[in-house]
Amino acid sequence: MKAKSMRSVAALAVIFLFTLPIALSAQAIVLKWPSIWVGQDSKAPAIASIVGAFNKENAGKIKVEIEPQPDYNGYEQKIRTALAAGQSPGDIFTFFLNATTKEFYNSKLLMDFSKDFTGDWKASFDPGPVSQSIINGQLKTLPYETAVLPPWYNTDLLKKAGVTKIPTTMADFWTTLDKLKASGVYPMSQMSGDVNAWTSMLWFSAFAASYGGPKVWDKPFTDKAFVESANLMKKLFESYTTPDAVGAGAGVSGGHFLAGRTAIFANGPWYSGRADLRATSFFPSIVIARAPSPGPYKNITISRLQANLAAGGPAQALCSPSSRAISP
Repeated sequence: MKAKSMRSVAALAVIFLFTLPIALSAQAIVLKWPSIWVGQDSKAPAIASIVGAFNKENAGKIKVEIEPQPDYNGYEQKIRTALAAGQSPGDIFTFFLNATTKEFYNSKLLMDFSKDFTGDWKASFDPGPVSQSIINGQLKTLPYETAVLPPWYNTDLLKKAGVTKIPTTMADFWTTLDKLKASGVYPMSQMSGDVNAWTSMLWFSAFAASYGGPKVWDKPFTDKAFVESANLMKKLFESYTTPDAVGAGAGVSGGHFLAGRTAIFANGPWYSGRADLRATSFFPSIVIARAPSPGPYKNITISRLQANLAAGGPAQALCSPSSRAISP
């Protein structure tokens, strides 16, 4: 864990130093970082520690200031709006790299790390996410947060419903849902709101990968894998979730699980760090597992390149040759 933390400090240090002008003034250079990893976010302490260590090491020279952005959806919209308008949203910032945001690689706003991403610094990254972050030969963002995204089971509620094991087949899955429903519990949390219908999107993705395999996302959305997955989601929404699931956001979906109104949920590992989840009586009983596989591909685990770190492109023109040679 300590080694991982030090790698994070080193990775950020290179980005921070790349954004410096040629001549340092007598006062510390201040770099702005609009960040969602603040407040109650489970990653806030780690980010504060990393930035604090960097600021201490570079006291009087460079100072990174975090601009709190606690509204995840609002932040994502802010980043997209700024980049689309030809403005850098910060000296350092993160965003989700997807089919829409990858278009920003065509802009001069994002700094290209391709020439500097070498040696030990490069070796400290997982090659898979790095490959995903290279578009048309350019590495304009760095993979900073990845996650495995499995279903979560409140086994206290499962036991009360007479379910003694986590379902691994679709037949067991439907039986589990029926037993939960009969016990008076809404079986699952689902949602269709926010920018990505997050919880339900994870279930849909797991089903689609089971039907279509690892390269399912290369297929057209009319492919059978997506059609069958949509049919499964329709059944879950109609019979096995809360009445407010259609239109619900993450707060509603997660809120039902936190309140013990639903027994099955889906989210990333960061959710386990929430104080309100850890305060529940059933926190020790939560079990994470693979989603059941309806298709020919079994034992599917969904993972995601969650956030990529970028540096404001205009600063690239001010980078000194010496700073570009820095490698942790």
